[in-house]
Amino acid sequence: MYKTISGILTYDDDGNYVVGNINFSSILDKIYYANNNHLDIKIYEGNKILYIENGNLYRRKADDINIYDYHVCGNNLENVLFNSVGKFVTIEFFAEAVIVREVKYAEQITTT
Repeated sequence: MYKTISGILTYDDDGNYVVGNINFSSILDKIYYANNNHLDIKIYEGNKILYIENGNLYRRKADDINIYDYHVCGNNLENVLFNSVGKFVTIEFFAEAVIVREVKYAEQITTT
């Protein structure tokens, strides 16, 4: 079952991506550290598709700096999130590692 999160994407002082009141970075961390880190994700800005991938979530070290970016199927998810800060986005995702009741502010996540 897909989860849908919509809202203004922000980047907080702790380096987390937040959509509305939901810390999306913590969701990505749960998926990454789970036994099954498979992620099917779509990110939209209105009708424009910003990112669509289906595969394993992993981290890759960014060139020349000591930062690790999230990737799915070799495509940099972190860049899309960073470039979308301040925009109203819709994120649809499916991951067995994330159960709705485990997510803080779960009442704001809708199931489609």
